[in-house]
Amino acid sequence: MMKTKKINLMYMVLLAMCFAGLANAQTKYATKEIRHRFAGLTLITTDRGSGVGGFYEWSINTSNRITIQSNLLVIKGSYPIYDSWTGTYYERTDKRRLTLMPVLVGYKRILFADQIANNFRPFIDFSAGPVVAFDPPNISDFVDRMKQIDVAYTGALRVGAGVDFTYGPAAIVSFYFGYEMIRFSKTLDKAETYYDENNQLVVPYPGMKNYSGLIIKIGLGKKY
Repeated sequence: MMKTKKINLMYMVLLAMCFAGLANAQTKYATKEIRHRFAGLTLITTDRGSGVGGFYEWSINTSNRITIQSNLLVIKGSYPIYDSWTGTYYERTDKRRLTLMPVLVGYKRILFADQIANNFRPFIDFSAGPVVAFDPPNISDFVDRMKQIDVAYTGALRVGAGVDFTYGPAAIVSFYFGYEMIRFSKTLDKAETYYDENNQLVVPYPGMKNYSGLIIKIGLGKKY
């Protein structure tokens, strides 16, 4: 898992370098009086899963923005399932159905706003807000899952940094790397317990409370 994350991060850095080269070739725009809004979609990958989302930003001035963002994060993973016919365990990756939906409001600081090209904007970002977890039981029937779905709530804090690139009059591409803290008061995503052929209770996956971890985002948006 960590090896995969490192490879993904290397790709992000290489892409950022390529975009930076293109951005420096663009014409510089005046930044003194800009009051823009930005909106778009994001692709997200974390230690726990992946998902999609959206964002909206208000420019207070050249260097400061207020942000709102939300995403659906599908938690991924596997745990052993006992096969009574063969007497062995095997891995199932389709049994975890937990989905997290944070809605975060934050502050974004554009660095060196008046010192470098306006179309190349490094930034730091702090955001926080509520998180809703949708936790259906791990059963096969879809209708029964929806009837028995459990909903849990907590808060989240996200801290990170990245780079925005603007192209032409409106397009924006954003790369972000950070850390997200999410912890619930109760255990979520519990697996169904069962008894093996020796009448021993088996708990294949005990569930989790802590869903904190690294987060990488690519944003595609528009300036208004």
